[in-house]
Amino acid sequence: GRETAQTDVPAHKLRPQAQQAAAPDPVETPVSAAPRQPSAVAASLAKGAKAVGQGITAVGRATWKFLSLLANKEKRRTSGREFREGADRAMNGLVDRFNSLTAVSRVLMFLALSLVMVARGGVLVASWNRAKEERVAAYERSVAAVEQKIDSAEASMIYRDESRARELLAEATTAVAALPEKRPAELEVKESLRQKVSASYDTLRREVKLGQPEIVASITVGAEQPALSRLAPADGVVWSVSSKGEIFKVSIADGATEHVADVPGGAAPAIFLTQGKDIFAASGTGAAAIVTLAGKKTDRTVDFQGADAAVADAGVYNARLYVLDAAHNRIMRHQADDKGYGQAQFYLKDGTDLSQAVSMSIDGLVYVLRKDGSIVRIAKGLQESFSVSMADPTVTAPLRLRTGADADLFVLDSAPMRILRYNKKTGVLMAQYVSDSLKGASDFVIDAKGTTALVAVNNQILRFALPDTK
Repeated sequence: GRETAQTDVPAHKLRPQAQQAAAPDPVETPVSAAPRQPSAVAASLAKGAKAVGQGITAVGRATWKFLSLLANKEKRRTSGREFREGADRAMNGLVDRFNSLTAVSRVLMFLALSLVMVARGGVLVASWNRAKEERVAAYERSVAAVEQKIDSAEASMIYRDESRARELLAEATTAVAALPEKRPAELEVKESLRQKVSASYDTLRREVKLGQPEIVASITVGAEQPALSRLAPADGVVWSVSSKGEIFKVSIADGATEHVADVPGGAAPAIFLTQGKDIFAASGTGAAAIVTLAGKKTDRTVDFQGADAAVADAGVYNARLYVLDAAHNRIMRHQADDKGYGQAQFYLKDGTDLSQAVSMSIDGLVYVLRKDGSIVRIAKGLQESFSVSMADPTVTAPLRLRTGADADLFVLDSAPMRILRYNKKTGVLMAQYVSDSLKGASDFVIDAKGTTALVAVNNQILRFALPDTK
Protein backbone atom coordinates (compact mmCIF):
# COMPACT_ATOMS: atom_id res chain seq x y z
CA GLY A 1 0.00 0.00 0.00
CA ARG A 2 0.61 3.60 -0.27
CA GLU A 3 2.43 5.09 2.60
CA THR A 4 0.90 8.20 4.16
CA ALA A 5 3.18 10.90 5.34
CA GLN A 6 2.76 11.68 9.11
CA THR A 7 3.13 15.11 10.46
CA ASP A 8 4.03 15.82 14.09
CA VAL A 9 0.90 17.53 15.67
CA PRO A 10 0.33 18.38 19.43
CA ALA A 11 -1.77 15.84 21.24
CA HIS A 12 -4.46 18.26 22.41
CA LYS A 13 -5.10 19.20 18.86
CA LEU A 14 -5.72 15.61 18.07
CA ARG A 15 -8.92 15.50 20.36
CA PRO A 16 -12.05 14.94 18.53
CA GLN A 17 -14.02 18.15 17.69
CA ALA A 18 -17.11 17.06 19.60
CA GLN A 19 -15.07 16.58 22.72
CA GLN A 20 -13.68 20.04 22.44
CA ALA A 21 -17.16 21.54 22.09
CA ALA A 22 -18.41 19.81 25.30
CA ALA A 23 -15.79 21.30 27.53
CA PRO A 24 -17.42 23.63 30.16
CA ASP A 25 -16.87 27.30 30.12
CA PRO A 26 -14.80 28.67 32.89
CA VAL A 27 -17.04 29.67 35.98
CA GLU A 28 -16.65 33.14 37.54
CA THR A 29 -16.18 33.00 41.31
CA PRO A 30 -18.63 35.46 43.06
CA VAL A 31 -16.96 38.20 44.98
CA SER A 32 -18.31 38.68 48.58
CA ALA A 33 -19.64 42.18 49.31
CA ALA A 34 -17.58 44.13 51.78
CA PRO A 35 -19.32 44.29 55.28
CA ARG A 36 -21.34 47.50 55.91
CA GLN A 37 -19.70 49.70 58.45
CA PRO A 38 -21.99 51.15 61.18
CA SER A 39 -22.46 54.88 61.22
CA ALA A 40 -20.42 56.91 63.65
CA VAL A 41 -23.62 58.20 65.39
CA ALA A 42 -24.98 54.71 66.10
CA ALA A 43 -21.60 53.45 67.27
CA SER A 44 -21.21 56.37 69.62
CA LEU A 45 -24.70 55.91 71.08
CA ALA A 46 -24.14 52.20 71.57
CA LYS A 47 -20.83 52.78 73.23
CA GLY A 48 -22.24 55.47 75.52
CA ALA A 49 -25.27 53.37 76.44
CA LYS A 50 -23.01 50.41 77.26
CA ALA A 51 -20.88 52.54 79.51
CA VAL A 52 -23.90 53.96 81.31
CA GLY A 53 -25.43 50.48 81.68
CA GLN A 54 -22.25 49.11 83.21
CA GLY A 55 -22.12 51.99 85.64
CA ILE A 56 -25.75 51.54 86.68
CA THR A 57 -25.19 47.82 87.16
CA ALA A 58 -22.25 48.50 89.43
CA VAL A 59 -24.21 50.97 91.50
CA GLY A 60 -27.10 48.51 91.78
CA ARG A 61 -24.81 45.75 93.03
CA ALA A 62 -23.28 48.06 95.61
CA THR A 63 -26.75 49.11 96.80
CA TRP A 64 -27.89 45.50 97.20
CA LYS A 65 -24.75 44.67 99.11
CA PHE A 66 -25.29 47.64 101.39
CA LEU A 67 -28.85 46.59 102.20
CA SER A 68 -27.75 43.02 102.88
CA LEU A 69 -25.02 44.13 105.20
CA LEU A 70 -27.30 46.59 106.94
CA ALA A 71 -29.48 43.69 108.07
CA ASN A 72 -26.46 42.10 109.79
CA LYS A 73 -25.97 43.74 113.16
CA GLU A 74 -22.30 42.70 113.48
CA LYS A 75 -21.33 44.06 110.07
CA ARG A 76 -23.43 47.21 110.30
CA ARG A 77 -20.44 49.23 111.45
CA THR A 78 -18.41 48.44 108.34
CA SER A 79 -21.28 48.41 105.89
CA GLY A 80 -21.27 52.16 105.54
CA ARG A 81 -17.63 52.28 104.62
CA GLU A 82 -17.93 49.41 102.17
CA PHE A 83 -20.98 51.00 100.60
CA ARG A 84 -19.17 54.29 100.15
CA GLU A 85 -16.14 52.53 98.70
CA GLY A 86 -18.33 50.51 96.33
CA ALA A 87 -20.21 53.60 95.31
CA ASP A 88 -16.97 55.45 94.73
CA ARG A 89 -15.63 52.62 92.59
CA ALA A 90 -18.83 52.47 90.62
CA MET A 91 -18.83 56.19 90.16
CA ASN A 92 -15.17 56.23 89.21
CA GLY A 93 -15.76 53.46 86.71
CA LEU A 94 -18.69 55.37 85.27
CA VAL A 95 -16.59 58.51 85.02
CA ASP A 96 -13.71 56.61 83.42
CA ARG A 97 -16.01 55.08 80.86
CA PHE A 98 -17.52 58.42 80.13
CA ASN A 99 -14.10 60.01 79.74
CA SER A 100 -13.06 57.23 77.36
CA LEU A 101 -15.78 58.30 74.97
CA THR A 102 -14.95 60.53 72.08
CA ALA A 103 -16.19 64.08 72.06
CA VAL A 104 -18.81 63.20 69.50
CA SER A 105 -20.02 60.28 71.62
CA ARG A 106 -20.28 62.51 74.67
CA VAL A 107 -22.30 65.07 72.78
CA LEU A 108 -24.55 62.42 71.35
CA MET A 109 -25.03 60.78 74.75
CA PHE A 110 -25.89 64.13 76.30
CA LEU A 111 -28.30 64.74 73.48
CA ALA A 112 -29.94 61.36 74.01
CA LEU A 113 -30.18 61.87 77.76
CA SER A 114 -31.59 65.35 77.20
CA LEU A 115 -34.26 63.97 74.92
CA VAL A 116 -35.09 61.31 77.50
CA MET A 117 -35.30 63.91 80.25
CA VAL A 118 -37.44 66.22 78.14
CA ALA A 119 -39.77 63.38 77.26
CA ARG A 120 -39.92 62.26 80.89
CA GLY A 121 -40.52 65.82 81.99
CA GLY A 122 -43.32 66.19 79.47
CA VAL A 123 -44.96 63.04 80.79
CA LEU A 124 -44.65 64.28 84.37
CA VAL A 125 -46.08 67.69 83.46
CA ALA A 126 -48.96 66.08 81.61
CA SER A 127 -49.63 63.78 84.56
CA TRP A 128 -49.50 66.71 86.97
CA ASN A 129 -51.86 68.76 84.79
CA ARG A 130 -54.23 65.84 84.50
CA ALA A 131 -54.18 65.30 88.27
CA LYS A 132 -54.77 69.02 88.80
CA GLU A 133 -57.71 68.99 86.39
CA GLU A 134 -59.17 65.99 88.20
CA ARG A 135 -58.80 67.75 91.57
CA VAL A 136 -60.50 70.86 90.22
CA ALA A 137 -63.28 68.79 88.68
CA ALA A 138 -63.76 66.86 91.94
CA TYR A 139 -63.88 70.13 93.90
CA GLU A 140 -66.43 71.61 91.51
CA ARG A 141 -68.53 68.46 91.78
CA SER A 142 -68.42 68.67 95.58
CA VAL A 143 -69.52 72.33 95.53
CA ALA A 144 -72.28 71.54 93.04
CA ALA A 145 -73.45 68.66 95.25
CA VAL A 146 -73.74 70.98 98.26
CA GLU A 147 -75.67 73.54 96.25
CA GLN A 148 -77.98 70.80 94.97
CA LYS A 149 -78.68 69.63 98.54
CA ILE A 150 -79.53 73.21 99.56
CA ASP A 151 -81.86 73.59 96.57
CA SER A 152 -83.50 70.25 97.35
CA ALA A 153 -83.97 71.29 100.98
CA GLU A 154 -85.67 74.51 99.91
CA ALA A 155 -87.90 72.54 97.54
CA SER A 156 -88.83 70.23 100.43
CA MET A 157 -89.78 73.29 102.49
CA ILE A 158 -92.10 74.44 99.72
CA TYR A 159 -93.87 71.09 99.89
CA ARG A 160 -93.89 71.27 103.70
CA ASP A 161 -91.60 68.26 104.11
CA GLU A 162 -89.62 69.74 107.00
CA SER A 163 -88.06 66.45 108.09
CA ARG A 164 -86.55 65.87 104.63
CA ALA A 165 -85.38 69.47 104.42
CA ARG A 166 -83.71 69.17 107.81
CA GLU A 167 -81.98 65.95 106.73
CA LEU A 168 -80.69 67.52 103.52
CA LEU A 169 -79.36 70.60 105.32
CA ALA A 170 -77.55 68.40 107.83
CA GLU A 171 -75.89 66.57 104.93
CA ALA A 172 -75.01 69.90 103.30
CA THR A 173 -73.43 71.13 106.53
CA THR A 174 -71.24 68.02 106.73
CA ALA A 175 -70.25 68.35 103.07
CA VAL A 176 -69.32 72.02 103.48
CA ALA A 177 -67.10 71.21 106.46
CA ALA A 178 -65.20 68.68 104.32
CA LEU A 179 -64.39 71.18 101.54
CA PRO A 180 -60.75 72.42 101.33
CA GLU A 181 -59.93 75.91 102.52
CA LYS A 182 -56.24 76.38 101.72
CA ARG A 183 -56.66 79.13 99.13
CA PRO A 184 -58.56 82.42 99.44
CA ALA A 185 -60.94 81.38 96.65
CA GLU A 186 -61.75 78.15 98.49
CA LEU A 187 -62.34 80.03 101.73
CA GLU A 188 -64.68 82.41 99.95
CA VAL A 189 -66.68 79.58 98.39
CA LYS A 190 -66.87 77.74 101.72
CA GLU A 191 -68.10 80.80 103.59
CA SER A 192 -70.68 81.49 100.88
CA LEU A 193 -72.02 77.94 101.18
CA ARG A 194 -72.15 78.23 104.96
CA GLN A 195 -74.23 81.37 104.66
CA LYS A 196 -76.59 79.65 102.23
CA VAL A 197 -77.04 76.71 104.60
CA SER A 198 -77.61 79.09 107.51
CA ALA A 199 -80.19 81.04 105.52
CA SER A 200 -81.96 77.81 104.60
CA TYR A 201 -81.99 76.78 108.26
CA ASP A 202 -83.58 80.14 109.11
CA THR A 203 -86.19 79.50 106.45
CA LEU A 204 -86.76 76.00 107.80
CA ARG A 205 -87.15 77.37 111.31
CA ARG A 206 -89.59 79.98 109.94
CA GLU A 207 -87.90 82.51 112.18
CA VAL A 208 -89.33 86.02 111.88
CA LYS A 209 -87.87 88.94 113.80
CA LEU A 210 -90.53 91.22 115.18
CA GLY A 211 -90.21 94.97 115.04
CA GLN A 212 -90.09 97.17 118.10
CA PRO A 213 -93.31 96.79 120.09
CA GLU A 214 -95.66 99.57 121.06
CA ILE A 215 -96.16 100.05 124.79
CA VAL A 216 -99.92 99.91 125.29
CA ALA A 217 -99.73 100.44 129.05
CA SER A 218 -97.27 100.55 131.95
CA ILE A 219 -99.32 99.67 135.02
CA THR A 220 -98.53 100.93 138.50
CA VAL A 221 -100.38 100.67 141.82
CA GLY A 222 -99.16 103.51 144.00
CA ALA A 223 -95.39 103.18 143.99
CA GLU A 224 -95.49 99.52 143.00
CA GLN A 225 -95.25 97.90 139.61
CA PRO A 226 -97.44 94.79 139.65
CA ALA A 227 -96.28 91.63 137.87
CA LEU A 228 -98.97 90.84 135.33
CA SER A 229 -99.80 87.13 135.09
CA ARG A 230 -102.81 86.83 132.76
CA LEU A 231 -104.49 88.69 129.91
CA ALA A 232 -108.00 88.38 128.46
CA PRO A 233 -109.23 90.39 125.44
CA ALA A 234 -112.62 92.07 125.13
CA ASP A 235 -114.19 94.63 122.83
CA GLY A 236 -111.90 97.68 122.89
CA VAL A 237 -110.15 96.66 126.11
CA VAL A 238 -107.78 94.06 127.46
CA TRP A 239 -108.28 92.72 130.96
CA SER A 240 -105.24 91.92 133.06
CA VAL A 241 -104.61 90.47 136.48
CA SER A 242 -101.50 90.61 138.66
CA SER A 243 -99.85 87.88 140.71
CA LYS A 244 -101.63 89.39 143.75
CA GLY A 245 -105.07 89.14 142.14
CA GLU A 246 -105.43 92.82 141.15
CA ILE A 247 -107.71 93.16 138.11
CA PHE A 248 -107.01 95.96 135.61
CA LYS A 249 -109.02 97.20 132.66
CA VAL A 250 -106.81 98.69 129.94
CA SER A 251 -108.05 100.63 126.93
CA ILE A 252 -106.37 99.37 123.77
CA ALA A 253 -106.85 102.72 122.03
CA ASP A 254 -105.07 105.01 124.50
CA GLY A 255 -103.70 102.71 127.24
CA ALA A 256 -105.91 104.21 129.95
CA THR A 257 -105.76 101.84 132.92
CA GLU A 258 -108.17 101.28 135.80
CA HIS A 259 -107.79 99.02 138.83
CA VAL A 260 -111.36 97.73 139.05
CA ALA A 261 -111.35 94.85 141.55
CA ASP A 262 -109.40 92.12 143.32
CA VAL A 263 -109.74 88.38 142.87
CA PRO A 264 -111.08 86.42 145.86
CA GLY A 265 -108.15 85.00 147.82
CA GLY A 266 -105.67 87.77 146.98
CA ALA A 267 -103.72 85.69 144.41
CA ALA A 268 -103.60 85.11 140.69
CA PRO A 269 -106.82 83.32 139.69
CA ALA A 270 -106.92 79.80 138.31
CA ILE A 271 -109.48 80.91 135.71
CA PHE A 272 -109.39 84.31 134.00
CA LEU A 273 -111.76 84.59 131.00
CA THR A 274 -113.88 87.19 129.26
CA GLN A 275 -117.63 86.78 128.91
CA GLY A 276 -118.69 89.27 126.29
CA LYS A 277 -117.15 92.53 127.53
CA ASP A 278 -116.98 91.40 131.15
CA ILE A 279 -114.29 89.42 132.95
CA PHE A 280 -114.78 86.19 134.90
CA ALA A 281 -112.20 85.16 137.49
CA ALA A 282 -112.20 82.09 139.75
CA SER A 283 -109.85 80.41 142.22
CA GLY A 284 -109.22 76.71 142.55
CA THR A 285 -111.63 76.54 145.46
CA GLY A 286 -114.54 77.52 143.24
CA ALA A 287 -114.90 81.07 144.59
CA ALA A 288 -115.44 83.35 141.58
CA ALA A 289 -116.53 86.81 140.54
CA ILE A 290 -117.65 88.60 137.40
CA VAL A 291 -116.61 92.22 136.83
CA THR A 292 -118.29 94.46 134.26
CA LEU A 293 -116.71 97.26 132.21
CA ALA A 294 -118.32 99.71 134.60
CA GLY A 295 -116.44 98.08 137.47
CA LYS A 296 -119.40 96.34 139.07
CA LYS A 297 -118.34 93.13 140.79
CA THR A 298 -120.71 90.20 141.36
CA ASP A 299 -119.77 87.04 143.23
CA ARG A 300 -120.10 83.73 141.42
CA THR A 301 -119.10 80.11 142.00
CA VAL A 302 -117.81 77.15 140.07
CA ASP A 303 -118.95 73.78 141.32
CA PHE A 304 -115.79 71.74 141.67
CA GLN A 305 -117.77 69.24 143.78
CA GLY A 306 -116.29 70.31 147.10
CA ALA A 307 -112.65 69.78 146.18
CA ASP A 308 -109.93 72.08 144.94
CA ALA A 309 -109.44 71.63 141.19
CA ALA A 310 -105.95 71.42 139.79
CA VAL A 311 -106.74 73.91 137.04
CA ALA A 312 -104.09 74.16 134.33
CA ASP A 313 -106.23 76.31 132.04
CA ALA A 314 -109.85 76.89 131.07
CA GLY A 315 -112.02 78.15 128.23
CA VAL A 316 -115.62 79.17 127.63
CA TYR A 317 -117.58 78.12 124.56
CA ASN A 318 -121.34 78.16 123.95
CA ALA A 319 -122.08 79.10 127.59
CA ARG A 320 -120.06 76.16 128.88
CA LEU A 321 -116.91 76.26 130.95
CA TYR A 322 -114.21 73.75 130.02
CA VAL A 323 -111.60 73.17 132.71
CA LEU A 324 -108.27 71.43 131.96
CA ASP A 325 -107.23 69.38 135.00
CA ALA A 326 -103.87 67.88 134.00
CA ALA A 327 -103.16 66.51 137.47
CA HIS A 328 -106.18 64.22 137.11
CA ASN A 329 -105.75 63.71 133.34
CA ARG A 330 -109.15 65.10 132.42
CA ILE A 331 -111.23 67.93 131.00
CA MET A 332 -114.36 68.84 132.98
CA ARG A 333 -117.29 70.66 131.42
CA HIS A 334 -119.59 72.92 133.49
CA GLN A 335 -122.98 74.24 132.41
CA ALA A 336 -123.73 77.90 133.12
CA ASP A 337 -126.38 78.68 135.79
CA ASP A 338 -127.55 81.71 137.73
CA LYS A 339 -124.78 81.24 140.31
CA GLY A 340 -121.96 80.79 137.88
CA TYR A 341 -121.16 77.32 136.61
CA GLY A 342 -122.76 74.20 137.97
CA GLN A 343 -121.75 70.61 138.49
CA ALA A 344 -119.05 69.23 136.21
CA GLN A 345 -119.29 66.47 133.65
CA PHE A 346 -116.47 64.49 132.11
CA TYR A 347 -115.78 65.74 128.62
CA LEU A 348 -113.28 63.14 127.39
CA LYS A 349 -114.69 59.90 126.04
CA ASP A 350 -111.46 58.08 125.27
CA GLY A 351 -108.10 57.50 126.93
CA THR A 352 -106.39 60.64 125.61
CA ASP A 353 -103.33 61.38 127.76
CA LEU A 354 -103.46 64.94 129.10
CA SER A 355 -101.25 64.42 132.15
CA GLN A 356 -98.55 66.67 130.64
CA ALA A 357 -100.93 69.40 129.46
CA VAL A 358 -100.20 73.04 130.27
CA SER A 359 -102.81 75.06 128.36
CA MET A 360 -105.92 74.81 126.21
CA SER A 361 -107.99 76.85 123.78
CA ILE A 362 -111.45 76.37 122.25
CA ASP A 363 -113.05 77.47 118.98
CA GLY A 364 -115.64 74.69 118.72
CA LEU A 365 -112.82 72.15 118.78
CA VAL A 366 -110.66 71.78 121.87
CA TYR A 367 -106.90 72.21 121.46
CA VAL A 368 -104.60 71.11 124.28
CA LEU A 369 -100.93 72.07 124.55
CA ARG A 370 -98.51 69.64 126.19
CA LYS A 371 -95.15 70.32 127.83
CA ASP A 372 -93.25 68.87 124.86
CA GLY A 373 -94.89 71.34 122.48
CA SER A 374 -97.27 68.83 120.92
CA ILE A 375 -100.92 69.84 120.47
CA VAL A 376 -103.89 67.50 120.82
CA ARG A 377 -107.10 68.25 118.94
CA ILE A 378 -110.36 66.95 120.45
CA ALA A 379 -113.84 66.94 118.92
CA LYS A 380 -116.88 65.89 120.95
CA GLY A 381 -114.69 64.29 123.56
CA LEU A 382 -112.61 62.20 121.12
CA GLN A 383 -109.05 62.84 120.03
CA GLU A 384 -108.60 63.51 116.32
CA SER A 385 -105.63 62.73 114.11
CA PHE A 386 -103.62 65.93 114.31
CA SER A 387 -100.05 67.00 115.01
CA VAL A 388 -97.93 70.10 114.63
CA SER A 389 -94.53 70.39 112.98
CA MET A 390 -91.42 70.15 115.08
CA ALA A 391 -89.91 73.55 115.85
CA ASP A 392 -86.19 74.29 115.81
CA PRO A 393 -85.14 74.57 118.57
CA THR A 394 -87.63 72.13 120.02
CA VAL A 395 -90.30 73.35 122.42
CA THR A 396 -89.45 72.52 126.05
CA ALA A 397 -91.20 75.14 128.18
CA PRO A 398 -94.47 76.31 126.59
CA LEU A 399 -96.66 78.69 128.61
CA ARG A 400 -99.92 79.37 126.78
CA LEU A 401 -101.96 78.30 123.75
CA ARG A 402 -104.26 80.74 121.93
CA THR A 403 -106.57 80.56 118.92
CA GLY A 404 -109.76 82.03 117.51
CA ALA A 405 -112.45 81.24 115.00
CA ASP A 406 -110.45 82.69 112.09
CA ALA A 407 -106.98 82.54 113.62
CA ASP A 408 -104.16 80.01 113.53
CA LEU A 409 -102.78 78.28 116.61
CA PHE A 410 -100.33 80.39 118.63
CA VAL A 411 -98.00 79.13 121.36
CA LEU A 412 -96.05 81.31 123.79
CA ASP A 413 -92.77 79.52 124.55
CA SER A 414 -90.32 80.60 127.22
CA ALA A 415 -87.13 78.70 126.27
CA PRO A 416 -86.26 80.45 124.05
CA MET A 417 -88.82 83.23 124.34
CA ARG A 418 -90.88 83.26 121.15
CA ILE A 419 -94.37 82.97 119.70
CA LEU A 420 -94.94 79.93 117.49
CA ARG A 421 -97.62 80.04 114.81
CA TYR A 422 -99.16 76.85 113.38
CA ASN A 423 -101.69 76.31 110.63
CA LYS A 424 -104.83 75.16 112.40
CA LYS A 425 -105.82 72.70 109.67
CA THR A 426 -102.49 71.12 108.79
CA GLY A 427 -100.39 71.73 111.89
CA VAL A 428 -97.56 73.12 109.76
CA LEU A 429 -95.28 75.63 111.49
CA MET A 430 -95.93 78.96 109.79
CA ALA A 431 -93.57 81.16 111.79
CA GLN A 432 -91.75 81.57 115.03
CA TYR A 433 -91.71 85.21 116.04
CA VAL A 434 -88.69 86.33 118.03
CA SER A 435 -87.85 89.58 119.79
CA ASP A 436 -85.71 90.61 122.75
CA SER A 437 -88.75 92.48 124.02
CA LEU A 438 -90.54 89.18 124.60
CA LYS A 439 -88.20 88.24 127.44
CA GLY A 440 -90.09 87.81 130.68
CA ALA A 441 -93.49 87.42 128.98
CA SER A 442 -96.12 85.66 131.11
CA ASP A 443 -99.19 85.65 128.83
CA PHE A 444 -100.43 86.90 125.46
CA VAL A 445 -103.58 87.32 123.37
CA ILE A 446 -104.08 87.42 119.59
CA ASP A 447 -106.58 89.48 117.64
CA ALA A 448 -109.23 87.74 115.54
CA LYS A 449 -107.24 87.97 112.28
CA GLY A 450 -103.93 86.97 113.80
CA THR A 451 -102.18 90.21 112.84
CA THR A 452 -101.50 91.62 116.31
CA ALA A 453 -100.32 90.19 119.63
CA LEU A 454 -100.72 91.81 123.04
CA VAL A 455 -98.11 90.47 125.47
CA ALA A 456 -97.81 90.88 129.24
CA VAL A 457 -94.19 91.55 130.23
CA ASN A 458 -93.65 92.43 133.89
CA ASN A 459 -95.94 95.45 134.48
CA GLN A 460 -96.32 96.36 130.80
CA ILE A 461 -98.65 95.36 128.00
CA LEU A 462 -96.84 95.40 124.65
CA ARG A 463 -98.35 95.30 121.19
CA PHE A 464 -96.51 93.47 118.39
CA ALA A 465 -97.41 93.47 114.70
CA LEU A 466 -97.25 89.93 113.35
CA PRO A 467 -95.99 89.84 109.72
CA ASP A 468 -97.98 87.86 107.20
CA THR A 469 -96.50 84.36 106.76
CA LYS A 470 -98.60 83.07 103.86
